Amino acid sequence: MKHFSTRIIILALFVTILSTIFIGCGKKEEPPHVCQFNYGECVCGRIDEEYYSAGMEFLLDQEKLEYTVTGYEGTDIKLMIPATYQGLPVTKIADRAFSYDMSYGKVHIGKNVHTIGEKAFYGAQRMVEITIPEQVKNIGLNAFSECTKVSNIYFNAIECNSPYQDKSFVYELDGIWDGVGSQSLSKDCVLTIGNKVKVIPMGMFYSPSDAKKSFINEIIFEDNSQCESIEFVAFLNLRRLERIDFGENASLKFVGETAFGNAFKIEEYIFPDTIETVEKYAFGGNKILTRVYLPAGDWQAVRIYYGQEIDRFDVTLGTPEEIKALISEYGNYNFTRVG
Repeated sequence: MKHFSTRIIILALFVTILSTIFIGCGKKEEPPHVCQFNYGECVCGRIDEEYYSAGMEFLLDQEKLEYTVTGYEGTDIKLMIPATYQGLPVTKIADRAFSYDMSYGKVHIGKNVHTIGEKAFYGAQRMVEITIPEQVKNIGLNAFSECTKVSNIYFNAIECNSPYQDKSFVYELDGIWDGVGSQSLSKDCVLTIGNKVKVIPMGMFYSPSDAKKSFINEIIFEDNSQCESIEFVAFLNLRRLERIDFGENASLKFVGETAFGNAFKIEEYIFPDTIETVEKYAFGGNKILTRVYLPAGDWQAVRIYYGQEIDRFDVTLGTPEEIKALISEYGNYNFTRVG
């Protein structure tokens, strides 16, 4: 009986230890747990939003009472950009703040950062993952250009603005991601779109026509995606793109002009039943495209020239091959679902 009681006590202690480990890192007012922070990241998954990598430099905006990260002289393998510094929010990453740094492979961006400056991470050649969190509103040109080892991009910015003012940028030479993943050890660079993202803004993943190397070869939308719109040239010139998965229970309604232009390796597009509008040249420049899956039914083909409608006719979409042929024949028409 004594041995049985001893076993019960030992078992109880073991369960207590396990519970302590899996509680998490705890808040500051709580007693310390076995699960501890390591370089600002709890091994149980929680982030210490006040922790920052040693050697990080900050600049205070005296009027707004918020900080910008301006530079870095450290050696952390995982770069930790905090949500707060000295009790005030960290809201911006300055232009070139982490450019050409060869130390970090991954980056955590604090939950108050809404702006990533131009060339902020330019040439970070050890970076293997890029995560754009929910609150980010602005990303500067070339922010992640020449991050050549990246194999995964997770884009979860709920309402991110386009980096461009108007459509004239397609004649310029700068994108956000030029050269990203071009030397990835996996030879692949996968873009995952978080299911809270509502819009893929104009030109967000645009690759300039003279880009040294195109990057993304696969796009995956998480299931239950709230994304309703893919804007003008959002994925233009992704010459290595081979596959797009819009996920289950998708909400996509709109595909903008030349959204997937020059995606030379895509053989078919399978759009969800929610799609309502496909603008002109959405799949332009693709010579191996064989099928486009759109909901069968009544549509209208409308041609717009300098803002004026000059032609319209009704069409009934049938098989994927017929849809592809129709869209290719009338490539400069917008197709709108009417029934």
